[in-house]
Amino acid sequence: MMQKRKRTHKKTSHPLSGFLAGTALGLFAVSALAAGADRVFHPEPPAPSAEPIAAVPAPPVPEPSNPEQPRTTTIAAVGDLVFSRKIADRLPISGWKELFAGAKPLLAGRDIVFGNLETPVSYRGTPYPGKFPDITFRAPPGILLGIREAGFTVLSIANNHISDYGAEALGDTIAALDAAGIARCGAGRDGEDARRPAVLEANGKRFAFLAYVEPMWSAVRADNSPGAAWIDAEEIEADIGRAKGSADFVLLSLHWGEEHAGVPRYADRALARRLVDAGADAIIGHHPHVLQGAEFYRGKPILYSLGNFVFDMRSPKTYETAEATLVFGPEGPREVRFTPARIDAETFGPAAAEGDDARNIGALLASRCAALGSTLEPVDGGTYRLRPPGAYRTPESRNESSSSVYGLGIVPSKP
Repeated sequence: MMQKRKRTHKKTSHPLSGFLAGTALGLFAVSALAAGADRVFHPEPPAPSAEPIAAVPAPPVPEPSNPEQPRTTTIAAVGDLVFSRKIADRLPISGWKELFAGAKPLLAGRDIVFGNLETPVSYRGTPYPGKFPDITFRAPPGILLGIREAGFTVLSIANNHISDYGAEALGDTIAALDAAGIARCGAGRDGEDARRPAVLEANGKRFAFLAYVEPMWSAVRADNSPGAAWIDAEEIEADIGRAKGSADFVLLSLHWGEEHAGVPRYADRALARRLVDAGADAIIGHHPHVLQGAEFYRGKPILYSLGNFVFDMRSPKTYETAEATLVFGPEGPREVRFTPARIDAETFGPAAAEGDDARNIGALLASRCAALGSTLEPVDGGTYRLRPPGAYRTPESRNESSSSVYGLGIVPSKP
């Protein structure tokens, strides 16, 4: 059996900015290759910019009246991040600040910010054999400055594009993320590195992030060479068990599902519940490029797909997205709050949706949650809230016995 070490981390526009940033990160990346892997990240917000940033309003989370009691921790999660094609063409002209101008207020104030980086960041490498050029991604390393300033503290790199330019570019990506101080999970220099959790500390609790990609074409499996961790139920269960030994909570990122499908596959729902039974405290899904519903199972949130967050796809529905804030108390997850968002069709940057657009995206997400048997509540500030099923029951009904699949762990009927 492989001996796992935890990757633990401490979180503490000029047109030429991307080029200069890429050069600087390239130099730092060389030294990062020799750095040790055992680090704890204490997420800290990036240094403030000169311009004031107004945070997107979110429903207040009640804090304990006793200051000695532990406070809640908020984890923002968003969809796929791609910085290639039209986005890469625009960066030398507009700079990375424009791309993240709307994302920064959307993510402000969260203790941890998580996303799926679906682009290797490198100037090197060879395109994946037989893959069409317009779906073979690569971005300059300087984009990590924008990702960092937007507030991201941990990224999954387990997906079907992280090896688009081979082992060399993936190695550069790993070194650049380490040099930039952004925690990573799901891919590595070998299988052990890919399956090692990123552990972040916030409010006295340790959160372990593990990430995996469904076996699919161009998703290179990490073994004795660079690649990503594949979805294998038994291996994930073992990884959860190891992570539980050194973290309070374990969150999984799964790159799975059918592209453009608004409802998760039956097999994905069954797998998610199996992994919660194995000890996962939350599951965050990516790959379909559109929003899918979410549900609580045994008190643990499962977000099947958060769609895109920075992307330049053709379909209009891939521009409708949301930021999800997972709220953890000292005992575990309490609720998920969703803020509807839209990707701008010109800049390809995300921002909080407004007016009828926000209501329409919220209604779409609510309908897809309803298809899973979940209730999404509208709350103040144009946001929506998902809570465990028991939170909606009256005090009288809580005392009654229930045959709910959420309570018994029964695999749901086919959606």
